[in-house]
Amino acid sequence: MSGISNPLQAPNEAQGAACGPADGGQEQVLTLDEAVAYASLLHRRGDLDEAEAIYREVLARREDHPDCLHFLGILMHQRGDDAAAETLIRASIERVANPAGQWNNLGNVFVESGRLDAALTCYESSLQAQPDGLDAWNNLATLYRSLGRIQDSVDAACRVVTLDPRHQGARRLLGYAYSRLGQTDQAIAVYREWLAQEPDSPVARHLLAACLGEMPERASDAFVQITFDAFADSFDQKLEKLHYQAPGLVAEALIKALGGAAGPFDILDAGCGTGLCGPLLRPLAKRLTGVDLSGAMLTKAKARQAYDVLHLAELCAYLHHFPASFDAVISADTLCYFGDLAPVAQAAAVALKGPGVLVFTVEALAAPPEEGVPYRLAQHGRYTHSPDYVAQVLAAAGFSAEGLEAVILRREGGVPVEGWLVTARRCASGGDQ
Repeated sequence: MSGISNPLQAPNEAQGAACGPADGGQEQVLTLDEAVAYASLLHRRGDLDEAEAIYREVLARREDHPDCLHFLGILMHQRGDDAAAETLIRASIERVANPAGQWNNLGNVFVESGRLDAALTCYESSLQAQPDGLDAWNNLATLYRSLGRIQDSVDAACRVVTLDPRHQGARRLLGYAYSRLGQTDQAIAVYREWLAQEPDSPVARHLLAACLGEMPERASDAFVQITFDAFADSFDQKLEKLHYQAPGLVAEALIKALGGAAGPFDILDAGCGTGLCGPLLRPLAKRLTGVDLSGAMLTKAKARQAYDVLHLAELCAYLHHFPASFDAVISADTLCYFGDLAPVAQAAAVALKGPGVLVFTVEALAAPPEEGVPYRLAQHGRYTHSPDYVAQVLAAAGFSAEGLEAVILRREGGVPVEGWLVTARRCASGGDQ
């Protein structure tokens, strides 16, 4: 989804007066529309308390102010009060001539609260009001994919690309939808056209390689950064809808592996993302460190206040830079962007103290895997791995595998994503420098 739109534009009407914020120590008197515009600026900056106070003051003076109702509805959704958000946005819809933006945002509220049928109706209403609404078409394409309506997703994504030929999200979605339909040639054509327009695009290059059956050893740093910087704002909500299990599975495996060992422990969350593992690991940790390539993801992780320190760095380089520093290294759904796991396992062996613990997830190579194929780059852009390969890599890096369990990591398009939950312990002499 494009996500909830920020209130970017000032209202058009100018009437009434409201006490505005202080400026240089002087109280300003603003029109109601100026007050809403200022509140929307605060809203975009993340100052929800002051923005809400101004929105409510405006509505106390003019209860039917459409932009204020809309923006306050978005804010209430951000606060987790979706019932209030729906009431306010619907009130705004009733008071404007063209409520395309309001319908789109109400659809996003419903998507993020799991009411997909209601969201579908909202996006359709948005497009009735504005047939060329780019955000609504893009959101509709994503929603169709979530509902398993892949051909409809293709059609909607094609509309987005027609409206904006350089829309990266729609082209990525279109290519993936074609591949889901088994129309690999069409997917390849999408990525090649993308590369013709943007020859340096790491996203198009990676996804084209997947469709062509090529096997780079790992996704490039640029691909990971671009993908997750763009994904950060909606990451948690989307994974919640996908019944995302990896953080809980990894935390439970780590607790089991540590058993009765004396704690607390120095723990590294490798590829921490928005920090979903952080609160689960915090009770075990003397020092909890997170590392990730995406600055936008780290900003979200910082807000959880679960980590002692967060670093922006490439995973293997970071592990080598901190030898014998951690009692445990965990990684939830990060190593699916590595094909060759040997560099990661070797780096983890360097970073762990003594018989330290390594816990991670990878996606499962479709069974039965082809003979001699240790991993594969799937057309969605992530790698899948065979269990025999995982065990061999760990042994070569000086680990003793204590668990390699088949699990369901999440659901995509209603289909379970199968994976491996791996627990390994560094042998006392393994990786010692």
